[in-house]
Amino acid sequence: MIIPSIDLKNGNAVQLVGGKELKVDAGDPRPICKKFSLVGEIAVVDLDAALGQGNNKDTIKDLLKIADCRVGGGIRDIDTALDWLNAGATKIVIGTAATPDFLSKLPKDRLVAALDAVNGEVVVNGWTTKTGRTVGDMIQELKPYVSGFLVTFVEREGRMGGVDISHIKQLKDLVGRDHELTIAGGVTTTQDLAEVDKLGVYAQVGMALYTNTLDLGDAFSAPLITDRPDGLYPTVVVDELGTSLGLVYSSLESIRESVKTGKGVYYSRSRNELWRKGDTSGNGQTLIRMELDCDRDALRFVVHQHGVGFCHLNRRSCFDCPDKGIGHLMRTLEARKANVVPGSYTQRLFNDPALLASKIIEEAHELVEAKTHEEVANEAADVLYFALVACVKAGVSFSDVERVLDQRSLRVSRRPGNAKPAYTVPAPSSTPATTSASSSKDVPSSSSTTTTPTPSPVAPAIVSPRRTLEPAAGHAPIKLGLPKGHMEKNIFKLLADAGIDLKVSARGYRPTISIPGFEVKLLKPQNIVEMLNLGSRDLGFTGSDLIAELGATDVTMLLDTHNDPIKVVAAAPDHLFDKEGVFVGLEKLHGSRKLVVASEYTHLTKAWMQKRGYTQDNAHYVHSRGATEVFPPEDADIIVDNSATGSTLSANRLKIIDEIFVSSTCLYAHSHLMEEGDPVRKQAIEKFVTLLKSVIDAHQRAILEFNIPESRLQELCRTLPAMRQPTISPLHDAHSLDQWFGVKIAVQKSVLFDLIPIIKAGGGEGIIVYDLKHVTL
Repeated sequence: MIIPSIDLKNGNAVQLVGGKELKVDAGDPRPICKKFSLVGEIAVVDLDAALGQGNNKDTIKDLLKIADCRVGGGIRDIDTALDWLNAGATKIVIGTAATPDFLSKLPKDRLVAALDAVNGEVVVNGWTTKTGRTVGDMIQELKPYVSGFLVTFVEREGRMGGVDISHIKQLKDLVGRDHELTIAGGVTTTQDLAEVDKLGVYAQVGMALYTNTLDLGDAFSAPLITDRPDGLYPTVVVDELGTSLGLVYSSLESIRESVKTGKGVYYSRSRNELWRKGDTSGNGQTLIRMELDCDRDALRFVVHQHGVGFCHLNRRSCFDCPDKGIGHLMRTLEARKANVVPGSYTQRLFNDPALLASKIIEEAHELVEAKTHEEVANEAADVLYFALVACVKAGVSFSDVERVLDQRSLRVSRRPGNAKPAYTVPAPSSTPATTSASSSKDVPSSSSTTTTPTPSPVAPAIVSPRRTLEPAAGHAPIKLGLPKGHMEKNIFKLLADAGIDLKVSARGYRPTISIPGFEVKLLKPQNIVEMLNLGSRDLGFTGSDLIAELGATDVTMLLDTHNDPIKVVAAAPDHLFDKEGVFVGLEKLHGSRKLVVASEYTHLTKAWMQKRGYTQDNAHYVHSRGATEVFPPEDADIIVDNSATGSTLSANRLKIIDEIFVSSTCLYAHSHLMEEGDPVRKQAIEKFVTLLKSVIDAHQRAILEFNIPESRLQELCRTLPAMRQPTISPLHDAHSLDQWFGVKIAVQKSVLFDLIPIIKAGGGEGIIVYDLKHVTL
């Protein structure tokens, strides 16, 4: 069986001869992947990663969304291996790092050991390093840890010189029946593929396909056999859900045409010619995938059936069975979307997003409340109906949903799966609640990282139980909360720049940190606020907008990182402003209805509304749960949302009414810890803050050096900024009539644009500017 190969270099699909000489640059691999997916699994090889020259991660992630792919090239650490398994790779191919110790830490059924060999000797590091070991030796050593092997004959790779069947048979005997063997290098003809398949071996093929020496349809058909006098192959046709549509026959020519056109093409025995399904009936098919059966004498075509159905009697299936189930429901919904039916409830849902959203929430709640077998079945059916309406409305097929589920099933690292705060259902308790007077449903689902003003006066305070931070003996670890999501990248960079090493495993949310006495957990920024206020976290990075929104009163800000600055603004559509740019929303409504204000920021918004004079008599607040900017003009007159650049507001034709809050990512501590806690832990925190502050200050400054003659030194130095005074050193120059000096100053980066021309005009030469890593003022 063929496994088409997509070798990636600089984002393009390429083919190399002997792993070195570029022979083919096929460009964008995505359409190639789409075509290759018709015949099954694809091998994706990151040549850049294998050679240590970068990687093609983003491209490969796109390919994983298109087809089933095994991924290889440059996978040399456990985290990278887990990342690809979690991203949906069917298998990962490990070459240089394929040792028993490494492989034993990964799931055996998803591992293929790559043994690249030059004349029988295994080579690694992108085929650049000889190991002195044979392929046979490595197979025996690694068999207990993998499900299969990929053996590449480097001397044949890209040269299309054919295969050595006797050698491949020897390798298969070594591998055994319980392990898969794939070979690469030299496969050129359909005869090569047929002979390899007879041995129960897969053939990974690249160059022959890209140079059109081998047709993809012919390559897929190579293993087929038939005992029919007409040479045809029985072909079962099914839809995306596996429902049988009919039994037809295929020829080598019809298979080739199916692959070429991406449509269902078969062979008509009555007309003795190709049968392009739908050419006369209009009920065509889009080919999704072709499959061989285990005996290689029959086929299965997976298709998307268009029109009335597959059968000439205008039925969905040639088999006498009614069209029903999820597939039937999806087709009905798609028909309602394509053709308006007066009075259709589904049509109403398509046209009323608020109604659809409300019904999904309502039915999900009723499913939770259902108790009996019948109730659960009925409510689950309701949830499925409304969920599928949302899918069809967005152009999502049930196959798209299945593909997501299939890819998730391939993950080896699992998230905790806890409910988001807005949807947390409290467990029954026999004791009164002593924590929060604030409803978690009012927490914004996403907020930019950010800083400063005091908490909103209308935000209910989160009551924090005082707790003893000191353990009975020794010192408890300092519990640090790091933000998961959009704040994560810049905070991780800040820590790295400070020389703090974080190791984040894909298996969980508890990174290891190089600072002794610190314990780290990744949390949503909203949860960090709550945990800090409650005292279960000692330190945490979060946005000051969230501190204000949640009314956290038992936290102390230690450091403003100035990362990810945002503004919380009130904005409205253009048509609600007068010619002078003043918002006149209430006036334009003429009392016909209340002004509608939508936001994820409940408390900040209500405080702003009160300040603007909006009351229950003239305004109504709607709590959004994401994508607030799309509410106007149909579903809201004003939104309150965070904005970094204003581009999202402009794209939705919204203008800012007021700037409500300015915010950035800050480091906060539980107040009791800083006021009354363990002095040893407090001192450790102060050192942590000092270290981070030195990096933040360094980011804002640069070192500027230049040379200048003594005759102009004093005049220029009087105008130079510096942290204290410039550092001045004489230069050694025995032949100069004028003594020269080197000058060094540390300055704010913001002044460089104006300062460098001044230095140049003042006689400075050889001006050099470079960054700082730490500055302690």
